[in-house]
Amino acid sequence: MNEPHAKVNYHIKVLHRAGILQLVDEKVKQGIVEKYYLPSAKTFLIAKHISSGTEEIEDFSADEFCFLTELEKQELTEILKNKVKEYIRDKRNKKNPNSSQYKIVTLFIPQQKE
Repeated sequence: MNEPHAKVNYHIKVLHRAGILQLVDEKVKQGIVEKYYLPSAKTFLIAKHISSGTEEIEDFSADEFCFLTELEKQELTEILKNKVKEYIRDKRNKKNPNSSQYKIVTLFIPQQKE
């Protein structure tokens, strides 16, 4: 992730306190406590005001899950990123009065093994 440990730890604690993550295991290794978290739900609803008040986060997976290795996840991320860049390349400097600015993200949510 190339982020400082303290920054990642802070955000994990915020998500845990908010109930988005649940602590599922703790292990002590060489005097260091390792904590393992999983999402507390399979689906989260995002309030409309968080996504600009007019748009909703769209889940285009149609409730289908796929199994990916870390390498496959990275490859899929690159494919999606390149496809989005290709699509918006010519739109970046062409502002339409009816258009809105968006931040486009890719989100992979690991699912609990049943």
